[in-house]
Amino acid sequence: MFATNLRIALRNLWKYRGFSLVNVLGLSISLAGCILIMLYVFYERSYDHWNPRAANVYRLLRVDPNGDIGASMVGELAPILKDRLPEITDYSRFHYWEMGKRLVVNGDKSVYVDHVQGVDSTFFRLFPYTLIEGDTASALKETNMVVISDLVAKKLFGDKPAIGKVIYWQAKNPVIVSGVFRTPSTPTHFQADIVHKLNSKGDGWFNWNFYSYIAVRPGTDIKRLESRISQEVNRLPEMKDDNASAAKQRFKLIPLTDLYFRTDIHNDFVLHGDAKMLRLLIGIALLLLVIACINFTNFNITQSIRRSRETGMRKVLGAQRYSLALYYLLETTLQVLVGLVLGLVIAELFLPSLGSLLGVKLHLFDGGAWKNLWVALAIGVLVIGASGGFVAYHISGLEPVRVMKGEYQGKGRGAMIRKMLLIVQFAFAALAVGSLLVIHHQEQYMERLDPGFHKEQVIVAEVHTSVAQHWEETKNRLSSLPGVRIVSKVNYLPGDKEMQVIGSDVQGEHVDGLDVVTVGYDYFEAMGMQLKKGRFFNSSYGLDSNSLILNETALRHYKTPVLGHPWLNKMTIVGIVGDINQRGFERAAEPTVYQIESDNTNPCTHVILKVDGTNLPLTIKQLTAAWKEIEPGFPLEYHFLDEQFNRMYQKYREMDTLFTAFSSLTLLIALLGIFVLSAFIALQRTKEIGIRKVLGASVNGVITLLSRDFLILVLVANAIALPVIWVLGRQWLQSFAYQDGMPWYAFAGTVALTLLCTLVTVSIQAWKAAVADPVKALKYE
Repeated sequence: MFATNLRIALRNLWKYRGFSLVNVLGLSISLAGCILIMLYVFYERSYDHWNPRAANVYRLLRVDPNGDIGASMVGELAPILKDRLPEITDYSRFHYWEMGKRLVVNGDKSVYVDHVQGVDSTFFRLFPYTLIEGDTASALKETNMVVISDLVAKKLFGDKPAIGKVIYWQAKNPVIVSGVFRTPSTPTHFQADIVHKLNSKGDGWFNWNFYSYIAVRPGTDIKRLESRISQEVNRLPEMKDDNASAAKQRFKLIPLTDLYFRTDIHNDFVLHGDAKMLRLLIGIALLLLVIACINFTNFNITQSIRRSRETGMRKVLGAQRYSLALYYLLETTLQVLVGLVLGLVIAELFLPSLGSLLGVKLHLFDGGAWKNLWVALAIGVLVIGASGGFVAYHISGLEPVRVMKGEYQGKGRGAMIRKMLLIVQFAFAALAVGSLLVIHHQEQYMERLDPGFHKEQVIVAEVHTSVAQHWEETKNRLSSLPGVRIVSKVNYLPGDKEMQVIGSDVQGEHVDGLDVVTVGYDYFEAMGMQLKKGRFFNSSYGLDSNSLILNETALRHYKTPVLGHPWLNKMTIVGIVGDINQRGFERAAEPTVYQIESDNTNPCTHVILKVDGTNLPLTIKQLTAAWKEIEPGFPLEYHFLDEQFNRMYQKYREMDTLFTAFSSLTLLIALLGIFVLSAFIALQRTKEIGIRKVLGASVNGVITLLSRDFLILVLVANAIALPVIWVLGRQWLQSFAYQDGMPWYAFAGTVALTLLCTLVTVSIQAWKAAVADPVKALKYE
């Protein structure tokens, strides 16, 4: 019996192959979109899940009196807490000044390693990387030992063993490779290419230059531990000797697996994901799945009308309802399975493009992603199967007498179900289109914003050694290069998120959350920043090394700074400059102070050159030659400032591109449903159209007749979707400090686009029906 039903099902699918093809194609495209989205979601949510100790590892953070969470920590604090609190079993710290890029030399091979981390010797107890070579217990025993990743080992040593080899740190300091770790299969919230034992146990109780992690005993009450940590810190004499506000600080513990999505942490060094974007993408995946179910249900209900006489004959000949339901369910199961296989193929084909766009490596059949993906696919198939079950139940319940009389022609409850499903389908499509227009408008608005400086024609050269001692010679050498107009230096560039942030008591006011930027003379001129009050730094003023320039936000944020008067560290404020967007568009410009580089400031790590751009290749060629004299042994690393700053737009461009693709996909699938349904209705009304044409109806009149009902349904769908777009769009925009509000064309464009697409889709079928020969439609009457 099963074999017979299978043959009949295959014949029917082939008989109505046009409808079947569209049905399966829409289903496979929907499933492919869901698969691609969920693969990226699973990747983003896999951060730090490779770590078997992750459940008991926490990040130690401080909460200031304003409620802001700071990432940096006093270095001496973690060891003291471990000694005093039995709940804490271990700790490891990252030292800010021992992190970053380093030049590593092995013989004639010189490699810039981007992510170097200075850590405690206990690092591998909290982050148990698998060592290909070496032993985690002794790999960081001495300060001259480094552990490198397998990727770095490949670059430096090829396929040869690396352990015990001597490499040169910053091209001159010898260190020993004590181990090689395997890069985890899933990502971690910090990037590490080389780890080495940190040289500093602490920078004193006034310097917050460490990032601390602790391991706790299983079952520890974290809220209680947070309270105990705050109490212990407040009892420390060193903290009491500090300013009074320090004792008011609280401490917070964040689980390791939660860190990636915590964007409320200031002065952090780790990678952060965008939870809002993930929620939006999951919403699109659900939309695709729902629309797939609706299309699938609508297609098969439409088919049931065409095959109603077949169903009636089967029931007259004795077929039971459950056997008919099983037969039709077999047909829908075949379509679902074919759609699933085709969806997997489409997803595999488009996976490299998606990974390239997002800058990640996604795998469908490699790695562990499939374990989660099959769960999601099973849910999707069950949902679609349920819609197929509904169709099977609906078809098997037809009354044979009414069917054989020809009374069942898609009217009544079946027609109402189809209309309702179509409204829901297009409401979701309109929601996707409207959301896309809101996102696109915000992304374009942010790109048009004035960043507060001129980012074009500025070359940034990375400094790897201290050039402060011979800065004047360096500046004069670079100023003599063809095309170079202004030369200066700085430690933090626009787009850098990890900056020096300080807190101090100044003239009775507690100054907290102040960004400190070290610059050279002519920095503001090179950057094209706007002077609002006072003056820029000037080397002809002998005391400018003890002067400050504030941005407008700092002037508004604090009460005591006055132009021309001493302020922080008794340094005089000589100027006020405009704000620049430093860390992205979710946060407003933050209070910032600029000071000239000296022995008491952080060193400048970037040389900036304002060029005229007339002959850039020659300028860069001469710069490369000059750099061999400025930093011997260090190849020139440079980039253009606009490239770095534009990376802040990158994730918004990615979101815009993703939403364009998936919103178009959503609309396409909805239009497929319209296309098939309009074709069926045109076929169903063939005789009516023939009679109308015989009586003088025009082609335009027939097209209007067949299009009107669909356009009304789409208008109803838009009426449902537009208020939802307004609510969701307003909520999303509230997360941006800089926004232009809800664009009017997000609503008008949604209505116009959905109506236009529907009209074009329906008109194709309506035109075919309208120009058909009425004699063929009526010759049997």
